[in-house]
Amino acid sequence: MSQSLVEQAIPRDIYQYAPQQQLGTPQVACEPRKASMFSRLPGIICVLIGCLLIAIFFFLYDSIFSWWPIWQQTLLPGIGIAWIAAGLWLLLAPLLYPPARVFICSDGLIYATRKKEPVPWELIMGLWKVPAINQTNNAAYTYTIRRVDGKTFELGTELSNLAQLGERLEDEVMHRLLPRAIATYKTGAPLYFGDVAVMPQGISIRHGNKLLNWDEVENVTLKDATVRIHRKDDSRDWETMNIADIPNASVLKGVVDYILREHARNQHPHITAFNEGTAICFGGLSISRQGIELHDNQLRLPWGEIAGVGIGENEVIIHAKGKVQEWYTLPLWRLSDTPRLQELVEYIMRGKP
Repeated sequence: MSQSLVEQAIPRDIYQYAPQQQLGTPQVACEPRKASMFSRLPGIICVLIGCLLIAIFFFLYDSIFSWWPIWQQTLLPGIGIAWIAAGLWLLLAPLLYPPARVFICSDGLIYATRKKEPVPWELIMGLWKVPAINQTNNAAYTYTIRRVDGKTFELGTELSNLAQLGERLEDEVMHRLLPRAIATYKTGAPLYFGDVAVMPQGISIRHGNKLLNWDEVENVTLKDATVRIHRKDDSRDWETMNIADIPNASVLKGVVDYILREHARNQHPHITAFNEGTAICFGGLSISRQGIELHDNQLRLPWGEIAGVGIGENEVIIHAKGKVQEWYTLPLWRLSDTPRLQELVEYIMRGKP
């Protein structure tokens, strides 16, 4: 039922246009929400004010305005005409400049206003997320896309299915741009994400002439409206930036995660052994590529069922997904070499999807 409703929402000309542009099959329509009557109220009020001013002029012309100089006589009706023109513009602008419609296809999207613009996934070079408030006053994002030819497209909160569109955009951009970014980094060339530069030496912030070496980088996190870079052994953010200023922010995080995993693997033999398939024992538990094995319980938790692992001052806590017993704890005195255990767990969890 839902699939047929989606198909009915997509016009026939879109079904014909998408294959012509090698965009695959149209899947989801993101139509602008219908404007309420209140949105037309400013235009109607402007027209009424203009008509009222002109009516006053003609009604009182003989008693008042006929004695005025010509230039003063034209002032009031001129103001009235200006009000009417402004009102007509507010009423007719949606017809002259229709809001964008977006159609998600298997191999790209169609951005349609008065004409259709094809945007294949392969030709998207930049994606910006801009925090916004939607019509229900809930937190949301708007998006800006830049095509390889430099043309940009704005996707605002007036679009239906915007959250679904945003998730699809981020997935497609990550799928295509992250491998290219990693390949570029391996050549030794810098990668630029707005003011952030990822270089072989570390992460640089151009506006502040700051550089954080890779040995000092803890991680990069995306939280709500910000991109945060954390330094090891520092409770404060090394740098915090607006996510709206960072193109391809998710790709930035993906590249940094990849680099940190590579540095950890090269610097720590237990991480190398893990990647080679060796199970590493830390006393009461063992870690392998298959998951975490708790020796006392004779229980193995696959990585796909593990939501998180925390190593505190007194115990290790494993949070399992989809289990009746969601938490597993193990006291630290039952474990050996906890610093290496923590390094290995952070390395593994950083690489999880």
